[in-house]
Amino acid sequence: MIWMIQQISIYILCYLFICLLIGSILFLIWKILCKKMEEKGFVRLNYGLLKIVILFFLIPFPIVILRTVLWDGITFLVNDRIGNFAICMVGIWGIGFGISIWKSKRKERVFLDICQSGKTCREWISKQALELMEKFEIHNSVSVEYNPFVQTPMVYGIRNPKVLLPTEEYTTDQLKIILLHELTHIKHKDIFWKLLCRMILLIYWFYPLKRQIFKVVNEWSEVYCDFSVINETGSKKGYFKTIYDIMIHQFQFQEYICAGIGECNLERRILIANKENEYGEMDHRFYFEHVFYIIWGNQCCYCNGINAIGV
Repeated sequence: MIWMIQQISIYILCYLFICLLIGSILFLIWKILCKKMEEKGFVRLNYGLLKIVILFFLIPFPIVILRTVLWDGITFLVNDRIGNFAICMVGIWGIGFGISIWKSKRKERVFLDICQSGKTCREWISKQALELMEKFEIHNSVSVEYNPFVQTPMVYGIRNPKVLLPTEEYTTDQLKIILLHELTHIKHKDIFWKLLCRMILLIYWFYPLKRQIFKVVNEWSEVYCDFSVINETGSKKGYFKTIYDIMIHQFQFQEYICAGIGECNLERRILIANKENEYGEMDHRFYFEHVFYIIWGNQCCYCNGINAIGV
């Protein structure tokens, strides 16, 4: 029984270590590439690579290699000392993980109470939202609600998302841009990616860069959303003027599973938008070559390290 607990503890500890190590390396590489891609206006590529980095924090891609190394009986011999150390470390991690979940659930309960205290918007607002949903081929059941407890327009929910408006007193042009922005978040599945970031916050509660990861995901989800809406409306100036006019307050739910129109620094979003090339489009081969090189380079480095240990 103890031997089985030791094995499970070693697996968990190795999973945490490998995912954190690989994710951190890729995140640092992404930060270096980010500046260059931002200068070139490659918004889609930047955000796409960031999503891949997030997956590496959560999915142990080299787990087959790990299993071979641990259980070949030669490279890494499990003994009581290592097993007991793993149990202690996993126990400490488990306590921190449990506390993180408890704190998160408590904050999430308040957030959901606020979000669920709205009421259905006027018919013409819902009708305009339906027209935009049909145009963008959004098949989710999306409802638009008026909620005086939120300070800026926002969207939350994955399966049945809701768009929340702090007021119904918008002009037709303002409402169109607001709905376009929030529906674009739904189309991009940004709430799902924020859910994965929340998992990183909880699992790696001890990791000093965890909030920075959440921050850059927030920023680039907004930038990519700006990027898409500007392409639809055809006017950067008109788009950002509308956002500036309605951003009376700062977004109040920065680390929750939602997305808001005023979520990130507007000046930086305008600066990045001005660097965008012609919709930032590029040959898809270029996109996948970058992804392939990063993943392949990472796997090669890992395999070389394992072989060196074996020697």
